[in-house]
Amino acid sequence: MPGIVDDTGFPKKGKHSVGVTRQYCGQLGKQENCRIAVSLSLATEQASFPVAYQLYLPEIWAQDPRRRNEAGVPKEIRFQTKPEIALEQIRLLVEEDVPRAPVLADAAYGNDNRFRDGLHELGLEYAVGVQCSTSVWPPSVTPLPPKARGATGRAAEAAA
Repeated sequence: MPGIVDDTGFPKKGKHSVGVTRQYCGQLGKQENCRIAVSLSLATEQASFPVAYQLYLPEIWAQDPRRRNEAGVPKEIRFQTKPEIALEQIRLLVEEDVPRAPVLADAAYGNDNRFRDGLHELGLEYAVGVQCSTSVWPPSVTPLPPKARGATGRAAEAAA
């Protein structure tokens, strides 16, 4: 039963609903005021069903005590990226001994190497999208350091 990671945007006109900010909204296909929820669904050949669902709290909301208080956001809720939320949802299923299966996700998740590394650490196979600009190396091969720039332009930054 594969696990399907996705997020859903909910267009909103106002700015007072928890998590509303200008961000990419898949429903509209563009940046607009909306709220986003990260979901994890399990699928069979016949159906899929959601097993985890969490509202994404943008960093601008997470770091604004007045706004959080007015909207009733609990103090224990902290900022997490969408891939961090999804990985937490997957970890909880693994802890509950849900049968393991490949994880499927689009490039919004697949481009995040911490997400992919987390799936690997959990012993899960995955098939995720990546952007065409993402560099990939075979196992045990490390990337070359960036080429030094000439006297003009910014200096190359060290790889993390």
